[in-house]
Amino acid sequence: MSTQVSTNRGRLFRRLSPTQFVVLAYAGTVSIGATLLRLPAATVSESLSFVDALFMAMSAICVTGLTVMTIGSELTVFGQLVIMELI
Repeated sequence: MSTQVSTNRGRLFRRLSPTQFVVLAYAGTVSIGATLLRLPAATVSESLSFVDALFMAMSAICVTGLTVMTIGSELTVFGQLVIMELI
């Protein structure tokens, strides 16, 4: 059963063009980062809105340095680690 699942997954990646793979990897990483930044453990006071978390995750991946809050004072160590891993 597990070999069947891994075989199907391999076929999916073989059918993707390199451009499609990069876009899917980028979108997946941004969505995981935004989800982690939305967790209450990531912020000191209140949790981020989805749009703010998505913007910060995308900005970290693009290495633009744009943020909607002060990272050093408004994010916890967990939130700072998420940003650092996205960079």
